[in-house]
Amino acid sequence: MEEKRNNEWILPIKEPIIASYTNDAHIASILGAYNYTQDWLISQYILIYCRKNLKEHCWGNFYFPMTYNVRSQESCRYLQKQKIHTDTIHAMNVDIIEFVCMEIENSNYVDIMLDPYYLRTTYCYHSEHGYHDILIYGFNRDEKKFYCADFLFSKTATYTFSEISFEDFMKAYEKCNPNAPENYQSGLIYLYKILEKERANYVFDFQNIIHSLRAYYQCKRLENWEFYHSDDANGVAFGLEVYDMMEKYIEDIKECKDEWINIRMFHVMLNHKRIMNERIRYLQLRYPELDELFIPLLEKYIHIQNLCNSLTMKILKSYFAKSKIKLDDINNLLIKVKDLERTALQEFFEVYDTRYMNKEIH
Repeated sequence: MEEKRNNEWILPIKEPIIASYTNDAHIASILGAYNYTQDWLISQYILIYCRKNLKEHCWGNFYFPMTYNVRSQESCRYLQKQKIHTDTIHAMNVDIIEFVCMEIENSNYVDIMLDPYYLRTTYCYHSEHGYHDILIYGFNRDEKKFYCADFLFSKTATYTFSEISFEDFMKAYEKCNPNAPENYQSGLIYLYKILEKERANYVFDFQNIIHSLRAYYQCKRLENWEFYHSDDANGVAFGLEVYDMMEKYIEDIKECKDEWINIRMFHVMLNHKRIMNERIRYLQLRYPELDELFIPLLEKYIHIQNLCNSLTMKILKSYFAKSKIKLDDINNLLIKVKDLERTALQEFFEVYDTRYMNKEIH
């Protein structure tokens, strides 16, 4: 429930269950504050992909049962989504600060593009220009500040809750060119409102989770990719095959004697394991009769998550210590994690296919 007092208004927010990229973190931090949305969260973020040549194009992420370039919020029944262009706000002669405050009073979270160079609470302040979308979930008119969430408020790029003064916000907003190629929201402001459970009409489907897990395990390309991106399919890896591309990426770095590792895919993989463990715990509580499936799977995935965390920490420590990282150690650990996860899912499906495939589980 919103907190309202005097000239302050704060919408519910929670540390996100997943924080690999800004958009996913924003959505998860909103949904996580409403218990009844958890069935949607744990049903998503199962499938992952990446480019096969990560050295040339280090990109990969989760994808959904629709075209991969559609953002996660577009498939969420619990979110009412609106988009408004900054040109429209300017044409209406509306003060942007009052616009944001008004939307929050109407229970809309505001995702807006800013230049963090002008935001003194970020690590980019007076050091780095850029375009970055920040989530605003509250304000205080008396103290002239917004309550915000993003990665830029922490020097370790951890998703954090912080504050931005109205003055800094105005500078950072005005310096963002809505038509610049770097403005990846194309000048749009995103508004998100949580719908009541009854209005959302979302139906949890256990079989959808099983189908997605199987596709991840079998490295399958979903049919929507065939429809919309068939010309690009050969350059993309899916599911467990992502590990192979990460190993190849490390080998490519060794060959060109480049000691810097782009940590992006390691973050995606770590977040994939975090939400996998939350998913298994959720399913354990929902289906206690399936303990023989989920108890051993959770034990294995906790270990897998710990290893993924070790991988990420090794790379981060080398950044901050400015020390040379042992690339063979990274690849050996990647191979170990891949083998453990493949075995865990193989054993899970052996039990499921033998004992539960033909049973109705709702």
